[in-house]
Amino acid sequence: MKGTSKKNTVTAFKTPDDKDLFLARDAQKQRRIEAKEKFKNQKIWDKKTATSRLPLKRFKDADLPPSDAGKQVIVFNNPSDKDIIDAAKNICKERVQFPKDHRSQNAYEFIEQKKEMFLVQLSHNTIKKEIDALETKIERKVKALDQSKKLLNQDEKDVRNYVEHNNENTKKIEREAEEKMKERKELEEQLKNTEAEITNLNYQSSKNNQDTLETLEAHKKFLEELSDAEFLKENREKQQKEIKALKKDWITEQLAESKSKGIFTQEAAKKSGKKDERIRMTTITPDMSDEEMDKRFQYCLSNFLVSVPKNFYHEEIQFKDPDEISQKFNDLEEKNLFLIHARQEIEQSLEELRKEDKKIRKELTERKLNYQKKLELLEENEKNYYDNIGTKVAGFASHPRNAKEEDEEEVSVLLEHLRNKIEIVCKKTKAEKIDLTAKGTIDMLSDIEIALDDRIHELMEYRYSDELEVKRAEGNIKNKRKERNIKETNDKKFREEREKKKRADEANEKSKATNFKGRKAMYRSKKKSIVMKRDEPKVDPQVEERKRYIGGMF
Repeated sequence: MKGTSKKNTVTAFKTPDDKDLFLARDAQKQRRIEAKEKFKNQKIWDKKTATSRLPLKRFKDADLPPSDAGKQVIVFNNPSDKDIIDAAKNICKERVQFPKDHRSQNAYEFIEQKKEMFLVQLSHNTIKKEIDALETKIERKVKALDQSKKLLNQDEKDVRNYVEHNNENTKKIEREAEEKMKERKELEEQLKNTEAEITNLNYQSSKNNQDTLETLEAHKKFLEELSDAEFLKENREKQQKEIKALKKDWITEQLAESKSKGIFTQEAAKKSGKKDERIRMTTITPDMSDEEMDKRFQYCLSNFLVSVPKNFYHEEIQFKDPDEISQKFNDLEEKNLFLIHARQEIEQSLEELRKEDKKIRKELTERKLNYQKKLELLEENEKNYYDNIGTKVAGFASHPRNAKEEDEEEVSVLLEHLRNKIEIVCKKTKAEKIDLTAKGTIDMLSDIEIALDDRIHELMEYRYSDELEVKRAEGNIKNKRKERNIKETNDKKFREEREKKKRADEANEKSKATNFKGRKAMYRSKKKSIVMKRDEPKVDPQVEERKRYIGGMF
């Protein structure tokens, strides 16, 4: 059945949901923030200014209205008319500079118009398709209503016949149910009486056996704690062997009866309408895993559903005679005395070790203080050395920037001076256990020398790279200034040519105009003074900061 529903139809002018509006607004805000961040991190020459953002207005001949040479020119000599003429001139100037009517159509506007036309055509087609689909749908609904009316009449007849037949059957079933309810109530009363007798007997037996069971279990635990581990291990192994043999016999018996038991459980489940957990856990099949069989055997064993031999639950005790228990207590007392004596000896030796530890700690603190003093001496010497390096580095600024060979000679002199200083510091702070000829000290000194050498070379590379960046920035500023000057000269020439042309047109009109006797001289309005603001060159603050940093170091 063909047709378009409301869910499947997609219109061209569907109003967006609130969720879509919020998502669009968040996306637009994110784009604005990204554009701001991008504009902020750009260089000055990459940024768009007020002059570069808008296109320049060029004067065209088509912007000026055609001169009416054939019409009669009227001269207004009244002072009130002069103001109107001045205002009209200003309006003409503005219209010449910024024409509105005579402009070419933008490509973006043309594309937007075409897009809008396409969307209107698309919406018209979709609406037409929807109208056709709705008409076909109405015709089908009319046919379906006629058919359903016929079917409902037939169903009404069938339902009436069924209700009459069903009423007769329900009356029969109600009679049978009443008879069965009477029988069930009698059986329930008998069950209640038997259950009450069983609970009474269970309560009396449990009350009598609970006290004796608790005392026996406590005595059993006490004897197990006194008995040897080997004896307990043997008992456990023996019990495990008996359980394995019993499990093997139980599995063989259950597998032999699995077919008949499986049929019985299925029939019972169908009759009762629910699974009997006890029957399920006491039956096994050949396709079961060993873990499942073991689980069901343990369930049967814990619920006393497995036939076991007479002495299965009997556990042997190590102490059958009271004298054996007293002998065990004597042995334990001797062991306890031995452990107390050993503990006292350990505590005494621990006290001696603590005294030795205090003595060693005291010696170590004294050594630490000595080494700290020597470290302070080393730091003071290092500070003096770095001050000397600072004076040397400050002397680099007086050198010419392109004299690379002189800088390398100066670096070699500094490294030689550093080696001598390190030797002097090591001799001053030489301890009893420090050997200058040892491999560790030589490696340490060589690492210090390499690190300082790398640092000096790195500073020199920073200096050269900063010089190149500064030169590049200065060159860009000069080029921009040159372009600005060229642009200003071109604009000036264009303005002068325009003024000349304007004056020539005015003189031509004046010569063609009629001469009246006794007319007053026309008031010439003062020309507006146009002040040209000069753009100051903007300097990158990062370049200035690096210049200051380089000047401070060298």
